Amino acid sequence: MPSFDNMNVHPGDSGRRRRPGEGRGGYVPSTRAGRDDPRRTSLGSQARGGGRKGRTVQSQRGQGQYRSERNYRTLAGHDTGYSLKGRGQRINFDSRTRDLLGRYGISNRMLLLAAAGVVLLLILVLSVSSCVRGCSPQAQGTSDSTEVNQWDSRVAAGVSEHLTSELTLALNQQEKITQIAQNANKYADERICELATLEPESIDFVAAFPTAEKTSSAYGEGNERGSFPLLYNWDVRWGYVDYAGSVLGVNGSGPTTMAMAYMGLTGKTEKSPADFAKDASDKRYVTEKEPFTSAEFFAFEAGELGLDAKEYTPSGDNLSTILSEGGRVVAVQLKANFTSPYAHWALVVGKNSDGSVNLYDPCSAKASSHSWTVGAIGNNSEAFCALSHNAEAATEAGAEGA
Repeated sequence: MPSFDNMNVHPGDSGRRRRPGEGRGGYVPSTRAGRDDPRRTSLGSQARGGGRKGRTVQSQRGQGQYRSERNYRTLAGHDTGYSLKGRGQRINFDSRTRDLLGRYGISNRMLLLAAAGVVLLLILVLSVSSCVRGCSPQAQGTSDSTEVNQWDSRVAAGVSEHLTSELTLALNQQEKITQIAQNANKYADERICELATLEPESIDFVAAFPTAEKTSSAYGEGNERGSFPLLYNWDVRWGYVDYAGSVLGVNGSGPTTMAMAYMGLTGKTEKSPADFAKDASDKRYVTEKEPFTSAEFFAFEAGELGLDAKEYTPSGDNLSTILSEGGRVVAVQLKANFTSPYAHWALVVGKNSDGSVNLYDPCSAKASSHSWTVGAIGNNSEAFCALSHNAEAATEAGAEGA
């Protein structure tokens, strides 16, 4: 049932309700329950009371804040926000949507960005899911390899002790090569740094060079006569001693070769390469060019130690003949770029059953690791000096020493 405004009961009316229209200028239907607002009726209204007669529907349409053609209202009188256009009464949702989004500060651009973000998030989630499914066997394999190598944690678990030791050596050498490179400006002679690149066995010697004392120590090992020890220039027992403008580590092939010959021919070890280097320096058998020790040095030491020394023309035939007699070794002056970039001295020891010979090269561990043909040695040598034990001379030298 519709409710009407202004249904007043006056005293004396005995409760009689006044009929609509009595005493007023016409009946105006209310647009909502309990209240009448002639300014918001869809059909317009007549003026209330005597002073407002004559207000037309047309004038109300032009003056009112809400217009019947444009807005629906709820029964409570609130604006729904729906617009009406023409007789078809089409609802414009765009305006309401814009009002709603604008109320929260949301623009169309923000909506597009949010939508793009959602799409990217979905793609990322799908990619991660695919990777997890595809990589799960690999991850399982990784978890199984958490065991640590008991000999060196830098090497994978399950590797044999022999291979681990070889890899450990290589890893340690690499670390020291890095150390050498970072301190290369602390080496007065560039050939000392170069030595580490040419001879892996010298890396420890080269790495310790910047802080090493230039002193020597005794050979400290026993040796039997006829057994020739293989010695290298860069041995820490003598390699840091000054010699021929640098150190024995790079220039000491002459003294080291003489030390090997002496120990093998006599069985004595009291004279180290450092001792022979001092003899060469004192007697001025040191040269200013490679191999930094003259051939005459071997003859001098042989006379001092009771040994025989004889020079020969370098050739494969001469080398084979000298070694066939037995009891003799040959100090050979090797040419540059044969076993080393530099000319130096080495010792040829013994002749094998197949005619090859053994080369004890104090400058090259690789060259010392295999046998050589006499022709290869003869063709790459500048001088031969055969050394042998002279029992009579050795007895005399011993008597003089006593």
